[in-house]
Amino acid sequence: MKTQAALALTLLALWATPAAAQINVDLYQGACDDGDASACGVLGLEFEVGERVPRDIARAAGLYGQACELGDMEACTILGSLYHTGQGVTRDLARAVSLHERACDGGEMMGCESLGRMHETGSGVLQDYGRAAALYRQACEGNLPSGCNSFGMILQQGLGVEPNPESALERFAEACDAGNLEGCVNLGVGYERGEGIGQDPEAAYALYEYACDNAEMLGCVNLGSLHRTGTGVPQDLRLAVSLYRRACDQGEPLGCFNLGVSYEGGVGVPQDVVTAISQFQRACAGGLTIGCERLPTAAREQSEPVDSSVVATFGRVADAETEEPVRDAIIDMPELGIRLLSDANGLVDLPDLPTGRHLIRAEAVGYAVTEGYLRVPGEADFLVLLEHDLVADPGAPGRIVGRVTDETGEVGLSDVDINIINRLTGRTISNQQGRFGLESIAPGLAEIRFQRIGYEPRTETIIIQPGRTIEIAAMMSTDPIPLEPIRVVAVRSEYLERNGFYDRAIRTWGTQFSPADLQRLLPTQLSDLIYYTPGVVIEGGNLPGAPQKVMSRRRYGAGCQLDIYVDQVRQPPEYNLNEIPPMQVEAVEIFQGLDVPIQFQRRSSETGCGIVLVWTKRGA
Repeated sequence: MKTQAALALTLLALWATPAAAQINVDLYQGACDDGDASACGVLGLEFEVGERVPRDIARAAGLYGQACELGDMEACTILGSLYHTGQGVTRDLARAVSLHERACDGGEMMGCESLGRMHETGSGVLQDYGRAAALYRQACEGNLPSGCNSFGMILQQGLGVEPNPESALERFAEACDAGNLEGCVNLGVGYERGEGIGQDPEAAYALYEYACDNAEMLGCVNLGSLHRTGTGVPQDLRLAVSLYRRACDQGEPLGCFNLGVSYEGGVGVPQDVVTAISQFQRACAGGLTIGCERLPTAAREQSEPVDSSVVATFGRVADAETEEPVRDAIIDMPELGIRLLSDANGLVDLPDLPTGRHLIRAEAVGYAVTEGYLRVPGEADFLVLLEHDLVADPGAPGRIVGRVTDETGEVGLSDVDINIINRLTGRTISNQQGRFGLESIAPGLAEIRFQRIGYEPRTETIIIQPGRTIEIAAMMSTDPIPLEPIRVVAVRSEYLERNGFYDRAIRTWGTQFSPADLQRLLPTQLSDLIYYTPGVVIEGGNLPGAPQKVMSRRRYGAGCQLDIYVDQVRQPPEYNLNEIPPMQVEAVEIFQGLDVPIQFQRRSSETGCGIVLVWTKRGA
């Protein structure tokens, strides 16, 4: 027993060493199999996070199961959450309830809170607010900050208990003092509204600001609303919009909704109903019902007559905070094939523009991308205000990934020489699918040239943002015909990057559909993508509820069935690919036979047929 305890201390010491690029999986697994619950839990966390080992939720679940059986109640709670969501295991709400009960009975307060949430929502059990309140109270009294916040919400709303705003604020204060940022936001709401305590906008502002500064996006949203209304602070509409945008970009749907309202009414930004609709769509996709409800109203307001005969002749790009000019900003009008660079005074001269409503996209080093619309006729010379992009290291190198195709945009071009001509470094060759990557590029303007024998060379200026990876699409033609500008189609998805999507695009065979590809193809259902995948067909699924198979024709003549994984969770053989709406999908990958990347080969079926990887926006 003494030896086992010493081994556990050694393993925990290894876990606490952040500099280690890899861990000794065999060492941890051996200790786990020998009965060391902490080793099982640590290794399970490694496979769940996937930073130092390939991410494998299924293996993580198995390790948490071992740790739970060995008496680790925290592992029981985590495993219960996996069963609740169906990550790495088949979704089983009864099993989730059982695991949370076991953890709670064993003194693990997170298990009590999770069990309380299941009772509050009626997930896996009959809805019981009284039982939920008792479990939240138990978690709070057990010194779990999030438990205090949950108990405060129950007290505030009077669910299963008598409404008690004063006691609710006390619980929020306990949670906030212990570092729970959501508790700080809820406490701020109490001070702002004067519920259960004297109204104090300044205290609310301080709490929202603290939460926002520590990356709690609801704090940013509420802070923005104080600036929008001028409650307790000077009114600052542009700052309000900036805070809404920050929250929205970090995945907070309420931030997207408020940003949409700002654009819809022209509050703090130029009125732009199209942008408002896009923000309401983001809020709706994030699960915010009022975002969905606002869409029809905003759409009706989209078409409005323009009577002015004024035509813009030039634009100015400036810093949103200081209004100082921003030089070397790229102004892109993609629908017209126009790309301009601002001068030292932040000015850009516009060519003659056709009548209509034209998208303008502005970007500069250190600033977030800004989009808007210019009406012709209808608007005078325009001003573009750029918001600073929040980055930890303004000098951090960036990265470029992309794809080169022929003029149709469909056929990838291999062996294209790709060179950043205004830098001393930055050169590569496209692979068989036309994909490429350039590493460690200093921030700033980059002139990138594409050359291949038999094709007209292309040169375009793009912006490398500090610490960011951008995805670009370039087309080349055998004849000297006008082509649209090389497009920066997306800032690389952190979710896809973390799961190796872009690295596989450069280094492996197979068929990939990136976010830009999905936006271009606009499939009505996911099975539409199969038609773009050589050697793969869909069988069945023609009738509602009918099983559907993704089949490879590369092996065994009659074909074999590809396994389907959604956010790394394997689906049953009868799974219908079209159950997932395309608008909820971030990317798709299809690998057959020996093309399956090595990290996924053990997941491919015993026949070695292949694998379909679906990455969803919800997973991201």
